[in-house]
Amino acid sequence: MSCSGNGRCARGVCACKAGYSGRDCSQACPGRCSGHGECANGTCYCQVGWQGDDCALEHAALGVHALLPSAWGWYPIGTAVLFAVAAVGTFILGGYLLNLAQGLRGTDAVPLYPYAAAYVEGDFK
Repeated sequence: MSCSGNGRCARGVCACKAGYSGRDCSQACPGRCSGHGECANGTCYCQVGWQGDDCALEHAALGVHALLPSAWGWYPIGTAVLFAVAAVGTFILGGYLLNLAQGLRGTDAVPLYPYAAAYVEGDFK
């Protein structure tokens, strides 16, 4: 077997060069996969980061993928932000409800407000 001049024969089996496939390495993939993919049955299977029929186009990552390897990279950040917002919201709502239960409304519900107001007006002693 000559492997069509596109590979090496070892024990009757062809080991094809990049860009060629088939039993006798006679099937050429488009552009021989541009060195960025594997050829199988005349089709290029591109390496990560490459695309196109001949794997010649570099895959430009867009949006989140430009910053992180995948969208999963945002999962821990999103979870932390969600819990932080929930905690602050619970704290604010809880304080409001406690003040409401004690009959405190408006400036009466703000801790130390009378002292701060007196200080601003100059009546602070």
